[in-house]
Amino acid sequence: MLQQILSNTPVWVWVLLAFLVQRGVQASRDREVSLRMLLILPLVMLGISLNSLAKHYGLESWPVMLWGSTMLLTGWVVAQRMQPEQMVRISADQYRLQGSWVPLALMMTIFVGKYAENVALAIVPALSQQNTYVAISSLFFGVLNGVFFARVWRVLMLSQSAKQVQIA
Repeated sequence: MLQQILSNTPVWVWVLLAFLVQRGVQASRDREVSLRMLLILPLVMLGISLNSLAKHYGLESWPVMLWGSTMLLTGWVVAQRMQPEQMVRISADQYRLQGSWVPLALMMTIFVGKYAENVALAIVPALSQQNTYVAISSLFFGVLNGVFFARVWRVLMLSQSAKQVQIA
């Protein structure tokens, strides 16, 4: 069965995995990035989640609301708790980020979770109709996406506070 699952996996999934691993390794090193570059990975992960939600549950459903509200709440809480030295604004659009393996761990957790979810729903399609399964899945991926977006949220908070300081 495992061989069948792996052989039926589209090639783009393996390309995505390689991209995520490469980006995760980059994130493990201290680096300077623009806001635009900082947004790429969270937007990719957001796209994966929204695509999965639309495919399995539809976009006009309570799982999307549950996922979205969980993502926003988690992102806000984590952004508030981030240590100031993890991210420093060095110019209008440039930030110095402390290297961390957390983004790679998050990406792999989301990737493996989405892969497992797709396999489970392919084998047992009725799972998409079970509210408990759908709620747990929506909450789980909402928390993961929220943690991912916390860094972006923190950058936006830094950029807003810098504008307030410049005005004063």
